[in-house]
Amino acid sequence: MTTIHDPSNDTATIFAASQMQRAGVLVAPRTFSTGTILYGAGGPTFTATIGSYDDALFQVRRLKDAGAFSVKSYQQPRRDQRQQIIRSTTATGRPRRSTSSPTSGASR
Repeated sequence: MTTIHDPSNDTATIFAASQMQRAGVLVAPRTFSTGTILYGAGGPTFTATIGSYDDALFQVRRLKDAGAFSVKSYQQPRRDQRQQIIRSTTATGRPRRSTSSPTSGASR
């Protein structure tokens, strides 16, 4: 295997491993990831609160700066929140991997 895309992993862990692989410190496949997902439902440590386009843009830029190749969002309760994430991924050039509706659970 020469490349992996991990669609949901701890941001600090996955991007540290990716940087070590690129530097030759770690023998591993090329690693691309979303980092920690933009989880909208209440969680103890990893809820991404999106109340505006600026919030969405902040979250997407934060992941991009950490090394995210793409963005994964899940369980954002309102349609406008999901649209704000889509707009912010477009503005930053990040592909959006998936967004699920809290009622359907289906990928969009």
